[in-house]
Amino acid sequence: MVYDVEDNVIEAGIGKALYYVRGLLQAYRALGVKGDQIHVSVVVHGAAAYWLLKTGAYQKAVGDPFAFNPNEGIVQDLVG
Repeated sequence: MVYDVEDNVIEAGIGKALYYVRGLLQAYRALGVKGDQIHVSVVVHGAAAYWLLKTGAYQKAVGDPFAFNPNEGIVQDLVG
């Protein structure tokens, strides 16, 4: 399965597409599907690309030296 993520839409404080991918994976696991049977690729580009930035780059991108990337945790969880 491939998710194409281009739009910068936020849901529950994080990128909407990441929110839904996490929910999908949780639903599959709840149904007993093993992690090695699920293959998901998330292609993030365009307006949503900044979701993947590490802290320093994120702070520069948003122009706030104290900002944190709210997507960083879920990205780490999804990457594994």
